[in-house]
Amino acid sequence: MAMNPSNTVSFSETKQEIVDLAVENPQLSDAAIADSVGVHPSLVRQVRETYFDESATSEPVPWSDYDSVPSETEEQAGTDSEPTPKQSAETTHPITAHSQPLRRFKHLFRTIQDAVVEVECIADEPIICGVNPAFEDVFGYDASDIIGQSLTGALVPEEAETQATELHEEIATGDYIDAVVSRQTANGTRQFLLRAVPAERVSKQYAFAIYSDVTSLKRREAELEQKIQQFEEFASVLTHDIRNPINIAEGTLEQIKTPENEDRVSRIENAHDRIKTLVDDTLVLTRESDAITDTASVPIETIVNGAWDVVETKEADLEVVDQFTLTCDRTRVSRLFENLFRNAIEHNDESVTIRVGIHNTMGTSTRENTATAFYVTDDGVGIPSDDRERLFDIGETTAATGTGLGLAIVERIVDAHQWNIHITESEAGGAKFVISNAELSR
Repeated sequence: MAMNPSNTVSFSETKQEIVDLAVENPQLSDAAIADSVGVHPSLVRQVRETYFDESATSEPVPWSDYDSVPSETEEQAGTDSEPTPKQSAETTHPITAHSQPLRRFKHLFRTIQDAVVEVECIADEPIICGVNPAFEDVFGYDASDIIGQSLTGALVPEEAETQATELHEEIATGDYIDAVVSRQTANGTRQFLLRAVPAERVSKQYAFAIYSDVTSLKRREAELEQKIQQFEEFASVLTHDIRNPINIAEGTLEQIKTPENEDRVSRIENAHDRIKTLVDDTLVLTRESDAITDTASVPIETIVNGAWDVVETKEADLEVVDQFTLTCDRTRVSRLFENLFRNAIEHNDESVTIRVGIHNTMGTSTRENTATAFYVTDDGVGIPSDDRERLFDIGETTAATGTGLGLAIVERIVDAHQWNIHITESEAGGAKFVISNAELSR
C-alpha cells in the first residue's frame, strides 16, 4: 500500500543538522548520524554525496557550486586570468577535475521530461535517495517529502507489489529493466514504462528508475481491443444468425420451385448466394488482420496454382513469368492470390491473361538471387488512377456482383506480413498490383 509522503520528516529541515554533524565528526558513519538526527541512513548518504566531495570530506561543497564550476572556456584559459577560489587547483576545489561530466549529468537529470528516481538498495529494499524536477510534476510529490522512503511503500500500489519485488530482484543482480508498471501518484494510479539502470558506487548498489507515463496509450490500446472484440462478435452473429435462416430459405425454394416460377426462384437464389458470399468475406476480413506468427518459404508456382484451382477462371489464362520462393503464411497468401485473380476476371468483360512475376525495384535486379517485390498483372481494361487508392476501402467495388471486400482482404493480408501494396498500369494497359518489402529468393 502506498504511503502518504506528507507524513515523513522534511529533508529541508534536517539537512543542515546532517551537514554540521558530518563536518564536526567526519569519522561518523551514515548510520550513526541518521540515528542521531532521526532519519534513514540513505538520507544521510544523499546529503553527504551532495554537499561533500569524497576527496575533501573536511570542507563542505554545496550542490549549488556545481552550477558555478569553471566552464570549458575558463578551464582552457590557463594563466591568462587570475583564478578565483572556485576556479583554482583541484586541492582547493575537489570537484574541478570532474566538472564537465558532473555538469552534463546534472543538466540531463534536471531537464529530462521523464520522471527519474534514484534508489539505493538497502537490506533488499529500494530506498529513494533522489528525484528530478520532472518527478515532482508527474507524480505530484515534493522531493523533500519522498526522499528517504521505500520506493515500494511510497509509490507501488498494493496490486503491483509482487511485480515490483520481482523487478527489484532483477535490478539487484545488475539487470536492466524495461517493463510497464503501475505506480501511485498524488492524483491516483497511473501506468508507466519503467526503464531501470543499475549502478554501483563505493561497493553500494544504486539504480536510476526512469518513468514514462503511458496511461493514455494503454487506455487507447484497451479501447482498440474492445472494438476488435466487438467486431469479432459481429462476425459471429453473421455466421450463425444470418447463415442459418438463409439455409432454411434455400431449402424452401427447392420445394416450391416449378418450371413456371424457375426464373423468379433463380433470382432469389442469386440473392442468397450474394448474402452468403458477403458473410464469408466479412469473416475472412476479421481473421486476416491478425498478426503473422508462422511463415515458410514456399515456391510461388505452388501457391499460385493452388489459388487458381479454386477460382472460377472462365476463359482467363494464367502465366507464371518468374520462378521464386516467397517467405509467407501460405494459407493467407493463397487467399491473397485468389482475390486478385477474381478481381481481374470479374472486372473485365473479355477473357484476360494474368501474369505473376518478380517486380523490378530500384537497386534490385531480377538476375540476383534475392528480390523484394512481386506483381500480379492482367491485360484488361485497367483501373483509372483516381480510383486506385480507394479500391482498398471496405465496400468499394466497380463490379455489379462484387461485395467490395476482396481488395480490402488483400490489403489486410499484406499489412499482416508487413508488406506494401500499390496499383499501377501494366505494360498491356491493364491493372498491375505490386507487393513490395517481401522476402523472395530465386
